Amino acid sequence: MAAHEIGMFLRRAERQDAPWGLYVSVDQISATYGAWPPLMGPPVDTHPRPSELVCIYRLWREGDGPRAALENACKIIEARLAGAHAA
Repeated sequence: MAAHEIGMFLRRAERQDAPWGLYVSVDQISATYGAWPPLMGPPVDTHPRPSELVCIYRLWREGDGPRAALENACKIIEARLAGAHAA
């Protein structure tokens, strides 16, 4: 599972107090966490996010760390996929 592999990487970053960044995109919805590479900048999201997903994203705070970011990103993906299956 992708979340497990990403979690292993983020766990190392957390232990070593190293800079990290996470970008998640599902369908046309995206979110960034941590230190995103400054030269790239976050991807431009031209589509408004559904309010449920914004609420999930806002549950994560910068100080929560990389593992919490991954958990939050997985919740966004699950919510989006659940909405897509319901439609």
